[in-house]
Amino acid sequence: MSRRGRFGVLSRALANVDRYRRLNFAVVGCLVVNVTLVLALVGAVRVLDQMSQEKLGESYDHHETGRELLQAAAAFERLVEGVPDAAGSLAALRDTLAARADALTDSHEAERIELDHLLGKIDVAIDSEGGVVPASASPGTTIRRLELLADRFVQEAEIEILEVESGLSSWFTWIQLVAVFSALLFSWIVVTQLLPLSRSIERSIHKLQTWRDTANRERARRTLTVQVTDGLDIVDSEVAAHDVLARALEVAAPDHRAELLLADSSRAHLHVAAEHPENGAAGCPVVSPSSCPAVRRGATQVFEDSDAIRACPHLAKHAEPCSAVCAPLTFMGEPMGVLHAVGEVGVTPPRELVEDLTVVAAEAATRIGTLRAFAKAELQASTDVLTGLPNRRASEERLREIIGDPDGGAVALIEIEGLSELTVAHGKGAADRAVKAVGDALQLGARPDDLIGRWSGAEFVVVLAGSTASDAADIAHRLREDTETALAKADLLGVNVISGVADTRLAESVRELLSAAGDSLAFARRARHRRRAVAARSVT
Repeated sequence: MSRRGRFGVLSRALANVDRYRRLNFAVVGCLVVNVTLVLALVGAVRVLDQMSQEKLGESYDHHETGRELLQAAAAFERLVEGVPDAAGSLAALRDTLAARADALTDSHEAERIELDHLLGKIDVAIDSEGGVVPASASPGTTIRRLELLADRFVQEAEIEILEVESGLSSWFTWIQLVAVFSALLFSWIVVTQLLPLSRSIERSIHKLQTWRDTANRERARRTLTVQVTDGLDIVDSEVAAHDVLARALEVAAPDHRAELLLADSSRAHLHVAAEHPENGAAGCPVVSPSSCPAVRRGATQVFEDSDAIRACPHLAKHAEPCSAVCAPLTFMGEPMGVLHAVGEVGVTPPRELVEDLTVVAAEAATRIGTLRAFAKAELQASTDVLTGLPNRRASEERLREIIGDPDGGAVALIEIEGLSELTVAHGKGAADRAVKAVGDALQLGARPDDLIGRWSGAEFVVVLAGSTASDAADIAHRLREDTETALAKADLLGVNVISGVADTRLAESVRELLSAAGDSLAFARRARHRRRAVAARSVT
């Protein structure tokens, strides 16, 4: 039931109770013939009317407070979206809600504190400059909390209405017994007024109960959404996000086997990234996103029987018949994976399970997709486009680490000579091929723990952890031979490679280390025909 429908049911219930109260006075007027009954009935009705008036007044206030909170949430959302005049509407609602907060009794102290806190957030949003709501106003959280507080007030109004209706229903029974002995007019009123009203009240009570159950489900789903969102926002890696989603599966599907299947970087293969901590994985045999019906259709799929004609063909490969729920993960239109849960065959998966898995899938897709986008952007920012090697920024970070390493290390600068002449003679494409060939040769010839980075247009840096300058000179000599061989195979003649090395023990900063390596490289450049790298040494 929609929120508007709920308020409609509540309004009709209030109208029925008010109609019932007015009808009580008509019944009293019809019973004036019987003085004894009139006196007893008038006294009872007055007491009941006073109690119902007080209850209804408080219920009406709660109902209005809930409605105004929802209006404030909508106005706040419009303010966030930059809708004109939204700030004025929100300010008016803020004043009304402030008066409501002051009128709350001590029994609603918690609601008053929550409302005062939200009014503070509203003040921050209203006072924002340039029409941009500041982050301190917590727009998303404030809107959700306004809606949750509105639901709380409306639920309290519902409970109070049910209490009034329950009391009125009891008195209604006694009034019917007295009406049997009343005049024909009273009998006519009972048949034509009270009985239809009783049925209307019963329908209202049934709708309110249905509404309460729906509200409880929505509240639980909203709570799950907030918990999953907050849990995923805290983590900063995809592996940590998988752990959060495993716990989310335990909450969303407590009685089912469930798993999260994610696509790899090629988007061609699926692997199990998380599974239910207690019940284990669902064991779906699907191997690629394109072969999953839920992913292809872009909507959550529910299957009651794996052997049914319309069932997913992969369900038939399970060890035993089952029912299943499959919620796809999609980020910016691209399929990422699927949440898969299985249960007892022939049993329709509960609506709560389907909705909760859909919520978890949506939140998982958003966070994992964002983490992957950030990782891709970070990789691109630290990688040289031409060679695919770490660029200068990434190399500098590694140099800072090795300088602070107590085990020490060394650095080698490798420079391509004749690159400018090659560009003039054969064009930039030939120079790019030379740089790419040298980068590939260095990467193939380096040790697993060494870092090869492109330092500048014609220079490469080799970070050698745990090595001395002497070791670095030998390694640089070998790498230089590998690169010259690669250049010869690529028919790039006239291009030479020289190198210079330095020990981290001779420097206290990256600048000093590179200066020492640069001096060694300059010495090698002056002695062009020397085939061995020269280690940087102190000048005495």
